[in-house]
Amino acid sequence: MMMWFLKILGYSWVVLGLWWTLRPQGARKRLEKKFHSGLRRTLFVAAAAIGGALFAAGRHLEGTASWLVPALGVVIVGKGLLFLRGKVSEQFVEWWTRQPNWVYRCSALALSVTGFAIQWFARTPTE
Repeated sequence: MMMWFLKILGYSWVVLGLWWTLRPQGARKRLEKKFHSGLRRTLFVAAAAIGGALFAAGRHLEGTASWLVPALGVVIVGKGLLFLRGKVSEQFVEWWTRQPNWVYRCSALALSVTGFAIQWFARTPTE
């Protein structure tokens, strides 16, 4: 049951990473908007849900993925906790908006590679 979630998550990360690779200014514009407390809470809930799902999906996987996917879930929950605090999230957004476009492209490519890795680990043995 968890495999469908991992497949959807992997596809969305690949698409988002490719889009941001081609249009890094789109990612910059998203970050330049000020985060208000409602959006911070929404981001935290989304990060906690995705991180918790990845953590729970680790028991259904075998091999390297059995520890890699839960570790990714813990990192995502930790990132969500950073966004919950106002001052930290503002400093994070300010730092990212000062970065050149190649940094956005590299991080977007890393997001795509992570999406491909999730797709690889989420495949069933018959595929």
